[in-house]
Amino acid sequence: MILRALAFSRNSSHCEVVSERRVITEHARATCGTVPFASLLICATLTLCLSACRRAPYPSALRQPGRTEAILFATVHRHHFATESEYPAARLEQAIRLANPDVIAAEIPPGILQEVLTAALDEAAHPWLDSHPEQRALLRYAHEREIRLYAASAWTPARTAAWQTYWASTPEGPDELDFQRTFDLVNSRLKREGLSPNWVHSAEHDALQEWRAGVVSSYIPELGVADPLAWAQAHARYVNQIVAAHPGERIAVVFGHRRMWRIRRAIRSLGNVAIVDPRRLFEDIE
Repeated sequence: MILRALAFSRNSSHCEVVSERRVITEHARATCGTVPFASLLICATLTLCLSACRRAPYPSALRQPGRTEAILFATVHRHHFATESEYPAARLEQAIRLANPDVIAAEIPPGILQEVLTAALDEAAHPWLDSHPEQRALLRYAHEREIRLYAASAWTPARTAAWQTYWASTPEGPDELDFQRTFDLVNSRLKREGLSPNWVHSAEHDALQEWRAGVVSSYIPELGVADPLAWAQAHARYVNQIVAAHPGERIAVVFGHRRMWRIRRAIRSLGNVAIVDPRRLFEDIE
């Protein structure tokens, strides 16, 4: 894996690679094994109940000098642009601007960072920006403020191909009652809650996404490289490398809401990084 930090010239529509560090990253499948349905149900229920009991006013998002801070922005991709969206792209952009990060870790694969950036600045079409349209404003903001930008996604074409191939051939998933009950329960809760900033940044949402990924991983081993636990873990390794390389700075991690639970857990494991709740920022712009 290559971590690329990009610096921008205020008078240029392009970027220059100013530092490059090669690190070894192992893309290994998460060793979770097959998890019984009852265990998944009990763990998820306890997590959700404990999270609900610990609710408290969102802490201040003000920066503390010298502290390494990670502020995690969960994104919903095309849903930011849906009619009457609860979480429009403009609110995401405003919140990131209020966060005023030193570094941005964006959900972009390292191999296409330069071309995606150029497309965003030139307002040109690009497949990645078609599926992640909220990143156009993010990239323009990084360019405008000369913020160091890292590509933090572990996505590969093989992962998407394996995922699409399985679901095209088996649209209902495994024909097992436990799987169907679990999937229906998780999906109905996610649909009921919607995609507001408060919900997608909550511990309850993270717990449901982790539960969903664990169920899919346990019941569909044939996904291979598209296994959602391994995929989330690979993203988290990329992000951790970036956060660890910037002590004393504020890093904005801008990533899809379905993977954020694993990224949050990985950053916590570093031990010396404060995770800042972005919901206070969203409150400030309402």
